Amino acid sequence: MTRFGFGLEKIGLLCLKRPLLSLLIVALTCIAALYGLTHLKFDGDPGQVFRADNPVSRATDRQTAAFPAHREELVLLIESKKPYTGKQLEAIRALHLEMQFIDGVVGVSSIFSARTRADENGNTPTVLPGNLPPEADIPALLDKVYAHPLVGDLMLSKDLTTSMMIISFAHREGGLDGVEKSLNDVRQLTDLVGPAAGLEVIQTGGMAIRYDVLKSLNRDVHLLNLTGAILGIFICFVFFRNMALVAIAAIPPLIAVLWLLGLFGLTGRPVTAMNNVLPTLVLVIAFCDALHMIQTIRRTLAIGSNIKEAVRKAVIDVGPACAMTSLTTMVAFASLLLSSSNAVREFGAAGAASVFLAFIAVITLVPALSMVLLKNYSAPNTKTDHFNHALDRLSSRIWHFIETRTTAIAVVSMMALAFSGYAYFNTGTNYDYRQFLSQTSPANFAIDKIDEKFGGADVFNVLVENKTASVGPPEVLVAAHRQLEKQDGVRAVFSFVTALDWLGPVDNNDGNAIAEVIERLPPGFRDQVVSTDNKTWLMTVYIPNATSAETRKVLDRFEQVLAPLRVAFPDATLSISGGIARSAYSSPLVIGGLKFSLAVAVLITILMVGVFVRSLKFALLSAIPNLLPLTLVAAGLYVTGNTFSLIGVLALTIAFGIAIDNTIHVVNRLQIERPGRTMAEALSRTLSKTGPVLFTATLLLAGGMVVTKLSQLPSIRLFGTYMSVVLVLALFAAIIVLPAMILITDKWQNKNRGKDSE
Repeated sequence: MTRFGFGLEKIGLLCLKRPLLSLLIVALTCIAALYGLTHLKFDGDPGQVFRADNPVSRATDRQTAAFPAHREELVLLIESKKPYTGKQLEAIRALHLEMQFIDGVVGVSSIFSARTRADENGNTPTVLPGNLPPEADIPALLDKVYAHPLVGDLMLSKDLTTSMMIISFAHREGGLDGVEKSLNDVRQLTDLVGPAAGLEVIQTGGMAIRYDVLKSLNRDVHLLNLTGAILGIFICFVFFRNMALVAIAAIPPLIAVLWLLGLFGLTGRPVTAMNNVLPTLVLVIAFCDALHMIQTIRRTLAIGSNIKEAVRKAVIDVGPACAMTSLTTMVAFASLLLSSSNAVREFGAAGAASVFLAFIAVITLVPALSMVLLKNYSAPNTKTDHFNHALDRLSSRIWHFIETRTTAIAVVSMMALAFSGYAYFNTGTNYDYRQFLSQTSPANFAIDKIDEKFGGADVFNVLVENKTASVGPPEVLVAAHRQLEKQDGVRAVFSFVTALDWLGPVDNNDGNAIAEVIERLPPGFRDQVVSTDNKTWLMTVYIPNATSAETRKVLDRFEQVLAPLRVAFPDATLSISGGIARSAYSSPLVIGGLKFSLAVAVLITILMVGVFVRSLKFALLSAIPNLLPLTLVAAGLYVTGNTFSLIGVLALTIAFGIAIDNTIHVVNRLQIERPGRTMAEALSRTLSKTGPVLFTATLLLAGGMVVTKLSQLPSIRLFGTYMSVVLVLALFAAIIVLPAMILITDKWQNKNRGKDSE
């Protein structure tokens, strides 16, 4: 069997010959990367993940085109323990007035925006008068306000204890600074007015949520990478007990992360809630590859070889395996390019590039740094190396366990794969956008509060598109509005019809009358309900917060309600749209596509293992231990009644690409040990030499992923959990299941040869 590394390991031989030149080139690239860091951007919109080619997604794109985001909104949830008092209403009025003077504010809407019907003189005074009545009359006044169709269940809760104030800011591009200043200006004002009146004010809405996501991403980039680096350095120190070796192991991962983030900045690619895990992933992958190479250098130096011979042996023996492991992980990422989601495809491309950078950093810097830092290397006293001795003993016991229970391990593994494989294909999919929101965020907490107080925090839209323009709302919009507001589970329906219900009746063809209606409404109202060409009308429907699967059932029911209207009004197009609807309908397609991508990645990487070792037998034998970690996770979900999420399938795909690395390193070492020995002897020596480093590498990988538990974003924590579980399972599959499968196959072949010779 010939090892096959596609020649990529030869980069290490070049760096071995010219170490100082190699380090100089790396230093120059680092300068460019540092410049890129100054241009690093963050994007807090997870909704782009589900942009796909389906009717709801296309309708959402048309909605965005017809109603461009000229402004962004901050929602203040203003809550009292009891129904509002006169003093609290005056405090809310003060907030309403003062908010208009904050820099960037272009409009404010609250319960104080509601106006009465026009009187005989055409005047439309506010429902809440300038001078509030005595305290005894406040409850009746609040009931009157709640009865207003633009206020009840939209801006004021039924129990009269909670209201919403919507502050519109001029739309801005960019990251945290501008948004943070606006939010702080609002917070200073609410802190000044709210508590004194016994009011609790919580910031939520798109602007606050985007800020929380951006802030969490910014925090994670620094915290996760710093913690991961410290953990990696500590583990390497325990394993190597030599600062020079630790430096050689630590510098390539740190350089790889710098290259990656610098490349993001130079290319204008933002850090998102999805690709935020890539720096940590690059860090631990590079640490593990460096660990394998340095372990070989250390073993070779320990038997008396000089530094150049030791580094050359590491590059030749381990370099092809590192190249192959990088390629298999890149294939796992590249399989995401098959997704229907543009955001997932971008994540896959960025991930593949990240792994390539990690490999280049290791294969370049480990040889070059070794030649510079290990000139005066002296082997440590192995008698005091308790950590490695413990790993050696563990590897020995595992081999004894395999030798004495080979058949049982093989049979149990195949039975487990059969059951868990069934579970994998029968586990459903689901998505909850709140996985991308910080659980400690007040904005996230407010979603539950709106659900409780108003009966629904989520919204979807109905896009009504006409071939011709109309001054007032078309009949189809009125009919759809009437039908949907009667449906169970609908908190409220908001469209131009809502305004006409209160301020009408108005002749839809009377442009002057319609204009008068618009003048009486809050600022920017028209931009939210009708396009500039008067051909497209928008209806907003409020429903309770739920997962994508539950929301999809609700929307399917509403589709049945709209179906007869499509027949009755053939010249109009009625489409369900909006971010919530898009994720509800696109998530099963995107997540299902990722499951298909994972299957493609499995097939290709197993074939690559066969090419690497030039053996179909080893490729087939590697399938069981590499599939088992993935399917066991699916079995856990299936048994507990859980489903695959977007982040879960992404994590499994990437984890598979990394997990198969263990198999490659075991098979690579087996090829080296096999000549002149029986298979059992070769496997014993393989586990003895690869076992300790695989344990340490998995500790690094899983530890690096456990670091994601420090993230405030549930999606990042979930990603780390899936990765850690799969990587630990993959370790035991590679050092127990794979050797058992190889050994039992070898015994079976030897037995058949014996029969043939008879």
